[in-house]
Amino acid sequence: MLSKHILAAIIFCFASGAALADYRVIKLPDIDVGFYRLNNAGQITGQQIDYIASRAYYRPVLVEPDGTRRRLQASDDFWGGMGDINDLGIVAGNTWNYTVGQQRPVWWDQQGNMHFIEVAGALPSYAKRINNSGVILGRTFIRADESIGWTWQNGRLSYADTAGYKYAALSDLNDSGVLVGRVGEGHSWNAAVWRDGVPELLPGGTGGDAVAINELGWIAGNIGGRAVLWRDGTMIELGNFHVTTMNNRGEIIGYGADLEPYYWRDGGLRLLGPQYTGGLQVYEAFDINDEGQILLEVDGERPWERVLALATPIPEPGQLRLLLAGLVVLALARRQRRQAG
Repeated sequence: MLSKHILAAIIFCFASGAALADYRVIKLPDIDVGFYRLNNAGQITGQQIDYIASRAYYRPVLVEPDGTRRRLQASDDFWGGMGDINDLGIVAGNTWNYTVGQQRPVWWDQQGNMHFIEVAGALPSYAKRINNSGVILGRTFIRADESIGWTWQNGRLSYADTAGYKYAALSDLNDSGVLVGRVGEGHSWNAAVWRDGVPELLPGGTGGDAVAINELGWIAGNIGGRAVLWRDGTMIELGNFHVTTMNNRGEIIGYGADLEPYYWRDGGLRLLGPQYTGGLQVYEAFDINDEGQILLEVDGERPWERVLALATPIPEPGQLRLLLAGLVVLALARRQRRQAG
């Protein structure tokens, strides 16, 4: 049986890994600036611009962990937005048809084939998130000031319960199917969570918006221009920035008043500046996966050029900490055996 000293050493090793890390940054210059997502398998969705008759068309692309880049299916008049990618490599997003001026939600299978999600009345709609069960979350605009959230799976679309409010805007879902977003009317809204299909208002009052939920049930969002975290029934203020997303380790990224990127973890908040990225200026943070890797927009090779980049924490989580912990445990165990002998 391990002694309390060995257990303390293990706890120290893992606790030390909770410190805010520096990053090794790899630029991805072959992807144009647009909508980006990153999954836990290391796949990245993005866009490339094609110019046809002086008009820009944003084409969907997927980048594999080895750097292989492949285009996803799109029609000739496609302008696409990438909403999300799950760990199986299934992508959700939307198209904009220049010819008829229509926005439609779509998803791409693992082979890159595009499929439309049918919404009643052909109203302007988009797909925002997809979980690992294949449930897609989206939003439909009924009128200029009225919209409703929905989920889709295997050809079935279900609208979110508004509980009498004029609109229900969904922002995220986890693999358990819990939804978060906001409900309200006009310019008055409240952050909400849908655990059993019915919206439950979160603490904080008017002006709240629940943006992200992880597998721990933690919910991150914003109230009155400040970032907050709802955890275990308590609302925690995180700082003066706007939450973008959160991973399953509770790491949160967002942006400030001038769109400068922020990172929060375990009560530590910092601006993602060049001192953490090998001297590269960071302009925006798009997504973060469960390995702590962050998709960033950074300086390119030419003046005024900005490119997509993947930042990996140093030391990389799940490798050096485990190795260090194992070495400490083995050393202490040997010492105990010698002393016992």
